[in-house]
Amino acid sequence: MIHPAGNLLRFLTLFLLFTCTGALSAQRIMLKTNTLGWVTLTPNLGLETRLSRHNTLNLEAYATPAHYGKYRWKHATFSPEVRHWFSARPQARHFVGVMGLGSIYNMMLNEDTHEGMALGLGVTYGYSIVLGKRWSLELTAGAGYLYRREKEQYRFADPVEGINRHISSFSPLKAGVSFVYIIK
Repeated sequence: MIHPAGNLLRFLTLFLLFTCTGALSAQRIMLKTNTLGWVTLTPNLGLETRLSRHNTLNLEAYATPAHYGKYRWKHATFSPEVRHWFSARPQARHFVGVMGLGSIYNMMLNEDTHEGMALGLGVTYGYSIVLGKRWSLELTAGAGYLYRREKEQYRFADPVEGINRHISSFSPLKAGVSFVYIIK
């Protein structure tokens, strides 16, 4: 069975791809990967394209099928972001952004499981250091509102029963040290 948040992530992905297809054909395209994600064994890939002289659209996706003994962590996360660059050239120096976040997850810790989805909306700040004609190093941090809906099941509880939780909080939503390659 497909998780409802999975349908939301698919819809957002298709909507953003169709929305920015025109922008991708004639503008600068950047591929990126967040090294902090790789340190936590979370493969990730990002794509950023110019919308105007000072604005870009950044799309990032993360997924983890991690399994370490008694610990299991699976998640898929999609994060679109619109950025405003303060320099005359996007992908250089300071920027601020507005980001969204959609994630589905299943975590098992000592046979206690947490399965659910998370949605977030927040702001970001970052700085990009130009390393060469086609390479940059990007430092990013973001925070905002996070809503989680999850079901917790404990190993000593009835397997059919669980605790349903709805959690809203102000949380960190993004941290990144990304290498960026400018394609065009």
